[in-house]
Amino acid sequence: MLVLQPGHLYELKYHNDPHRSVTLYFVKYRKDPDRDGELILIQDGTTNEEVLAMLIDRMIHLGTLLPDKYNVDATFHLKEALKALEARTADRKARGVEGTHKP
Repeated sequence: MLVLQPGHLYELKYHNDPHRSVTLYFVKYRKDPDRDGELILIQDGTTNEEVLAMLIDRMIHLGTLLPDKYNVDATFHLKEALKALEARTADRKARGVEGTHKP
């Protein structure tokens, strides 16, 4: 993995061909000082939740091919991470601060 832009842009190497890679873009926002901290999209991309959902699906699929207690454990923790991020979003929405730079 190569960090091209911390938190927002990554280059992921292919497993068997280090000369090939895929670029992963995450959404990037900036705070709008004229709108009380509202966030403005400056780069579209994916989210942590989407990546976790993809990894969960992959781990479940791999578990059907080669069942392994470590994969089960990893899948459990990935699901817990996804739940935590979804709870964070729900809390921010309930407090009316989702989409802002407010804590």
